[in-house]
Amino acid sequence: MQAQSPLLYPDATEEFLDWGRETNRFHGTTPNLYRQCLKSLQARYPERPVEDVMQLDPILGFLRDRGPVGAPGNTENTVDAYLRAFKAFSRYGARKGWCVDLRDPLTDAFKVKARTRRLAHWLSPADLTRIVGSCPATQSGQRDAMLVRFAALTGLRRSEIAASQWRHVDFSGRTLWVPKGKGDKERYVGLMPQAVEYLQEWRDVAAHQLGAFPLSHHILPTIVNGDMVWDRPAKVWYAQRHQPTGPFWGMSDVLVGQRVREAGERAGFEHLGAHDLRRTHAGILEDLGMPIQEISRQLGHADVSTTMRYLEANPKKRADALASLQVAF
Repeated sequence: MQAQSPLLYPDATEEFLDWGRETNRFHGTTPNLYRQCLKSLQARYPERPVEDVMQLDPILGFLRDRGPVGAPGNTENTVDAYLRAFKAFSRYGARKGWCVDLRDPLTDAFKVKARTRRLAHWLSPADLTRIVGSCPATQSGQRDAMLVRFAALTGLRRSEIAASQWRHVDFSGRTLWVPKGKGDKERYVGLMPQAVEYLQEWRDVAAHQLGAFPLSHHILPTIVNGDMVWDRPAKVWYAQRHQPTGPFWGMSDVLVGQRVREAGERAGFEHLGAHDLRRTHAGILEDLGMPIQEISRQLGHADVSTTMRYLEANPKKRADALASLQVAF
């Protein structure tokens, strides 16, 4: 171990986060989440170097001081986030010689036993129609309706939806380019005729009602109080002192999840997630007779076995298989 170990926050934390960004290991809100978790741990042990803080006893003491798992402010997901941050940092710190690798000791010593798993959904066309119909007739409601259609007809991941721009769409070739999917891999997604039709309609809305069609713009914009959050040219400025130079803001992956959930709640679906629309897309393709290998490529799965789990877990398939069976007793 090195003679001089840096402070956990901010020195070692920022070096760790810079490494994660440079190697494309961290995506979306992960850097901010890890920073907050490591900052909270350092606040518990102020002015202490990494080698003193990143040990099993101090970390377990920090987690136990937060209260019982499941209490307000210390849900299972919150505890999992802290554990992921500490394990990821300890692995990096071990490579740097700052501390030991705590991944296995933390897993063995602090297990989150109470888990609230969200029920997965596989939606039918009628379900999708109901969800889209529940979106209000406002600009944000129109955007949310397009979000649901776009997710269900392309099968994109939440982060891929948020990053999609008009320049990625090839209407003549009926494809959508995903420049950075999971694992930093690019792929092309095929577009069904209905998806092309909805995108063309939304393009007209974006161009004429929102003034937002330039190819550098995101397909799904951020809308606040009925107005898009613009960078250039600005219709409405939100706490910005200087005139920015980019197009309006696209939706974040977190906002995508929130808006899908709210759209589902309006239609009576509890805890609907963007990944449910991805599962639904896989089911639609299977019902249309697409080979599972092509479905796997469409979804960007590295292994076809992952696609098989998507499809085989669908309870509708078992219900349909049992519908024609008759048992005499």
